[in-house]
Amino acid sequence: MADTHVTLLGYDITIWGLGVAILAAIMPQGVNLYVEYSRSKREKNYIQVQIIFMLDKFAADCAAVARDDGYDPQWMKTGEAEAQVASPVFDLSALKGEYKFLKPALLYRLQSIEIKLLTINRRLETYIYDDPPEHPQYFALRRKQYAKLGMYVCDLSSDISKELKIKNDAWQGVRSPRADLQNSLKLLKSREEERQKMLTANAAKKVQNNSASNI
Repeated sequence: MADTHVTLLGYDITIWGLGVAILAAIMPQGVNLYVEYSRSKREKNYIQVQIIFMLDKFAADCAAVARDDGYDPQWMKTGEAEAQVASPVFDLSALKGEYKFLKPALLYRLQSIEIKLLTINRRLETYIYDDPPEHPQYFALRRKQYAKLGMYVCDLSSDISKELKIKNDAWQGVRSPRADLQNSLKLLKSREEERQKMLTANAAKKVQNNSASNI
């Protein structure tokens, strides 16, 4: 009975020793993984907070372009129209931190902003010389395109804020870029509808005059 006890005790000690050895082997790896996870999470949050403010500033710049009709608002509209607000630039390289901690979907949406800017410039090239001196179609398109881009950026900033559970209230007491952009889009839509009505009326009048001259 005593021999059995010793054998069992020896077996128990052997198993216990093996377990300790395994635990000692994997503990450093587990600690390293935890440290790396914690670091990556902190780094990701740090970069995303920077992105929120970068996007908000870019949206504000888009909102300024969306109000630009080619003339200084403090002066009468005389002479050749020209951009009063420079087109905004989006520079991801200004971020401090490593992109590898960002989700691929977020990085894709950020990178797509530069493509959208290139697309806007190509579309505007078609209208840059239209109907001088006010170039109404050019500035209407420029305002609309940057307003839409600004809204895209606002949505992206909002999504990041929700993920981080941050209440983005940086624009306290001042109308936010989103509100400015929505107002510009509403105004541009109203003006476009008025322009279409005028074109339709002029076309109908022209047809009527032609019919009268043929009688």
